[in-house]
Amino acid sequence: MKVGIYTLGCKVNAYESEFIISLFNNRGYEIVSFDDDCDVYIVNTCTVTNNSDRKDRKIINSIKNKNACKVVCGCFVESAKDYDFTGIDVVIGNYNKSDKTGIRLTTNKRNGRKQSQHVKIMNAIREIEHPDGEWRNKNGAPEKKEIVEEWQQLHPNGKKSECIKDTGLSKPTVYKWWRKE
Repeated sequence: MKVGIYTLGCKVNAYESEFIISLFNNRGYEIVSFDDDCDVYIVNTCTVTNNSDRKDRKIINSIKNKNACKVVCGCFVESAKDYDFTGIDVVIGNYNKSDKTGIRLTTNKRNGRKQSQHVKIMNAIREIEHPDGEWRNKNGAPEKKEIVEEWQQLHPNGKKSECIKDTGLSKPTVYKWWRKE
């Protein structure tokens, strides 16, 4: 049987997915690309931003083999109260993952706190450090224009192709914001 796994989000999710892969490998399953025709699809989700919620939904809805066993686990399960999980065979949130699977995961670097507690503390610290909200622009990421301008300042003789490679921005984005001397 073929298993495809798609991991979104943090290092904890990557660790969990690697562990899940090892469990399937040990039981003789073949691990293949998530894009292949699989017998089992696993989506390990994240919900740090609205953008990650969209990615979660997109990946879940992209499963090709409608007869396959579909598993969705992770943060999205806990937070997406409006999502219709009809058609998903196994839904496992973070808080009951160990109980349902028997997989005992070590605590991560949140000092043993649950994610919701950790996010509240992180948000409180951010508000103390930036009470005027200067950190906020859409989803907290720097504007693309600023990234291109900063790269140009650091590389006055740089080329657009180098900027694309170094920043990971798309070609149209770099060309749009490229400042001509």
